Amino acid sequence: MSGTMGERLARLMDDHFVGRAFELGYFADWLAGAGERAERLLNVYGPAGMGKSYLLRQYAGIARQAGCAAAEVQIRDALEGRDAFVRRLLAALGDEAAPLASGDVDAPGRSSLEERCLAAIGELDRAGGCVLLLDGCESLGSLDHWLRESFFPRLPGRCFIVMAGRRPLEGAWLALPAWRRLIVRLPLRELSYDEIRTYLERWGVADEAAIDGVWLRTKGHPLALSLLAPEGPAPVRVAERQRGPDWREPAAQPDADHMPGTSALEQVWEAWLAEVADEALLQALYAASVVRTFNLETLGELTGGTLSPSAFAELCRLSFVSRSGGGWQLQEFVWEHLRVRLRETMPQTYARLEARAAAYYRRQIEAELQSGRGLGSAWSELLRHAGNPVLRAHYRHAADAGSQWEPMHAGTLGEALRYIARRRQGTRDWKVVCGDPDSGAMFRFALPQTITQRRLAHLDPERLHALAPGAVRLLRDRDGRVAGIAAIVPIDGRTLGELSALPVSRAYFAAWPEDKKRALAADPDRTEGWYVYAMDAETLERDDLRSAMLQPLLELAATGALLVESPPPHAYYRLSKRSLGFVEVPEAAHADYGLGEPAATYELDTRGDGMRAFLRRTGAWAGEAADDSPDDGVPTARAAVDVPSEPFASPERTAEQHKQPEPLTPREHEVARRLVIGETNAQIGASLFISEAAVKKHVNAMLSKYGLRNRTQLAAKLLEDGIESSGH
Repeated sequence: MSGTMGERLARLMDDHFVGRAFELGYFADWLAGAGERAERLLNVYGPAGMGKSYLLRQYAGIARQAGCAAAEVQIRDALEGRDAFVRRLLAALGDEAAPLASGDVDAPGRSSLEERCLAAIGELDRAGGCVLLLDGCESLGSLDHWLRESFFPRLPGRCFIVMAGRRPLEGAWLALPAWRRLIVRLPLRELSYDEIRTYLERWGVADEAAIDGVWLRTKGHPLALSLLAPEGPAPVRVAERQRGPDWREPAAQPDADHMPGTSALEQVWEAWLAEVADEALLQALYAASVVRTFNLETLGELTGGTLSPSAFAELCRLSFVSRSGGGWQLQEFVWEHLRVRLRETMPQTYARLEARAAAYYRRQIEAELQSGRGLGSAWSELLRHAGNPVLRAHYRHAADAGSQWEPMHAGTLGEALRYIARRRQGTRDWKVVCGDPDSGAMFRFALPQTITQRRLAHLDPERLHALAPGAVRLLRDRDGRVAGIAAIVPIDGRTLGELSALPVSRAYFAAWPEDKKRALAADPDRTEGWYVYAMDAETLERDDLRSAMLQPLLELAATGALLVESPPPHAYYRLSKRSLGFVEVPEAAHADYGLGEPAATYELDTRGDGMRAFLRRTGAWAGEAADDSPDDGVPTARAAVDVPSEPFASPERTAEQHKQPEPLTPREHEVARRLVIGETNAQIGASLFISEAAVKKHVNAMLSKYGLRNRTQLAAKLLEDGIESSGH
């Protein structure tokens, strides 16, 4: 093989694209016919492990060979905001952006950073063309609306966009015929048997039985295939795999590791682990599965300083590890699989690594808060590793709900009114089930329509839109239908009078001192906070819509803001508000919902030191120090550990549960703070350095004091009573 090292690498990379000839050829033809095609956005989608990121890298190479500039951007998290996205895009364009000064805005809603980015794209487009490649678009959040309605329409007419994600662009992207005309959908599928045969033959594997074995175990999943025949000196390594686990066997027999019903992808596990023969590397791999993005410093913190630079270098060379904007990442399918494996087989190790990860991100956040430069990715990372079961259950899916919020405008007012009318006609009560996959904690609520419809009783979208354009938001599902509505009104000098007069919100502002009202009225450009006047979905029985309800609240909280909300009086709303760190405002209770029971008003204030308090109340900022004592690193035992499942029950109280419980002892308080964040008895014992039997004794004592039947009910009761999860 002649030519430069780069040319040789390019040819080897092409060998990985068996079965992707159509996708590559289509993109090349698309660029070549730039002046003749109306389509400008190529939407690549498919489940985790389908090779979307790899395909986008190939697209970037094709574009550059055609004389176009190519900018690759990984969407990390919408909570980081527009400026973080624009900075990454500028860096991908070769322009490292300086920090944006406060108030550096050229036009309403447009920063000078955004203008600078558009100017850079315009220059590259005139010089030969420009292609923007956005990966991970399932995490766009509110960036989705901004890109579609503001940023993309201002791009040069010849600019090409590739957006890759787990699902196709849906919802609002389909609502307008113009966008449908500009978009080409390109689904990625599993590889066929013939494509797998071609792939393996290129790596020197021609044994029919071996090819059959690989096909049976991967079912054409590209990632599973790459784990069985990884990169590197492939013919040698595949041959070695053939001499180890015999891929020529038609199917794996059930045993301790491969139980009946185990999928082909799960059967890849042992072959995958064979690539990680060194124990130090295995420890590093398990630690890497606890965080989403890592570097040597991150894993050093998690392993107690036992990870050597050489072990880290070996980890980064694994076939399923790739470089990302903030460090390195395990491929998403691998990451999810490893987390489950670690949590199920080594729960104490998992709990210890989670605690260390949370402590690491807390220190980063502390430094960011002290510097005043704003919160970075550590904020959203911390919420993935901490929090109570309710927060974890919702946040896990918030960026991947498939629905997107957009501001209502005059043209969509009719849709908003029809949605409200449709919801008011509903008669079926809801049975809402919330579950936290990490802890197994589950909650069941009966939500009568007479309760949920009260959130819309006083909502006048036209009036609120006139008061504060953009305050009313519509939630569009994957089909472009309006599936929810929210009214999040800025609290400023222009809205204060109206909010002080409207039902529901008036109770809160009646408690404000007059001098505070006068000060805000005198400075109408200052926003004191946000009043969540209404937030409704067509059904809260759906996980994705419940998750979507969380997204706008977290995005505002991440900026450091005051949020005020007063939902109807019901256990579901009380638990959700307290689980999200809201604090009750006793003097702002009211009867405006007309339900015969006062409705509470809640505040969430993340301004200044309020961010620490918020993280503490959600269990993300534990007062107790993580286990920083030196040990032998991550245990290497691979035996399965049974974790008892919890009964499935309702948090509704019986008459006996209304009695005043005996006070909790100090040790029961410690156990309670960990129980409400979903830790098992083994995890609690490991955290507090006591036996599982002792933990069980304390849990049973608390159940007896509260008159409850199981720990799920106990967790709900503790959260309702305001216990600070993992805090002091």
